[in-house]
Amino acid sequence: MNLSTETGSINLENVQSENDIVLNNENGNIGLSNVTSQKLKAYTEKGNISASLATRAGDISTELGSIKFKTIKDIPQNIKLSSELGSIKIDVKEMGLPWMVTARVDLGSVKNNSGLKRLKKEKRFVSVGKDVYNERIEVHATTDLGSITLNSHS
Repeated sequence: MNLSTETGSINLENVQSENDIVLNNENGNIGLSNVTSQKLKAYTEKGNISASLATRAGDISTELGSIKFKTIKDIPQNIKLSSELGSIKIDVKEMGLPWMVTARVDLGSVKNNSGLKRLKKEKRFVSVGKDVYNERIEVHATTDLGSITLNSHS
């Protein structure tokens, strides 16, 4: 599935796809609610992205805007979240699979309000008491100017 627009919002709700989903927006927000796919790429140049999804491989990015992410299924996932100017919020819901989150901020802060443990001298947060080096939910978050916040999600 390929969707593209120059202005306006792109919203997907209750979509289950066995194929890849690619969303491109130049000026506007992207909303993903209850979306499942094998691979997902969502990009907006100027706008916010809200993603409630499950995908084996995801790339969610904006140049000027914030990102909110939460997973809806307990499957192995590798998600990349990036914003040049904006904050990133990650809702961590520890179900069965362990989590590993890498957070990099050039100018800003990283806040951990989740149950994940920060590894010493690293910008990596992991599930406590679980083998995080096999199947896991892995999130790589980067922002040049903004904050990254990890929150517990029930």
